Amino acid sequence: VGIGTASISDDADHCKLAISGQSSTAAGILVFQDTSQNEDGAVFADNGNLYIVADRANATSNSSIIFRVDGSSQKMQLDSSGNLDVTGNVDCNGIRMGDNDEIRLGAGDDLKIYHDGNQSIINDNGTGDLKIRQGGSDRITITSAGATVSGELTISSALPAINLTDTNNDSDYQIKNGNGDFNIKDVTNN
Repeated sequence: VGIGTASISDDADHCKLAISGQSSTAAGILVFQDTSQNEDGAVFADNGNLYIVADRANATSNSSIIFRVDGSSQKMQLDSSGNLDVTGNVDCNGIRMGDNDEIRLGAGDDLKIYHDGNQSIINDNGTGDLKIRQGGSDRITITSAGATVSGELTISSALPAINLTDTNNDSDYQIKNGNGDFNIKDVTNN
């Protein structure tokens, strides 16, 4: 017919449906149409890439590609905005994200983790405290008033120090250990 070819053949233990394009540069394409001939979806390969396209005719404003397993059980949905919704676990070897791309957790994006190009940031805007746990026990709890450490806090350096700085222009202090001396000193007024 001059529109490409389709053939069914055996390929080892499987039957193979081959769809070829019109020429060496045209890809074979499998198109799914509704009764109005709108192209609701398509699958095709081109230059080593596999394309799965929803709403190829662009007839619907909010199309999705939905993956189902076991009949009607939806496991994954990719919408037209690029949002991926997964039901179940995602196993991977890592997640690569660019600067300022955020990992958002919670219904209202309560917890955000990201790198801004200079600093790594954990931003908790939700209700309650931010807790770092080990073995099910709270080790560091961060509240709106500050932070609490449960257990030991080790500061390791050639001259370890803790600086106590207030925000109302009173004296600032430093607790310092070094060269066999333990010092508490007023660093504002020396």
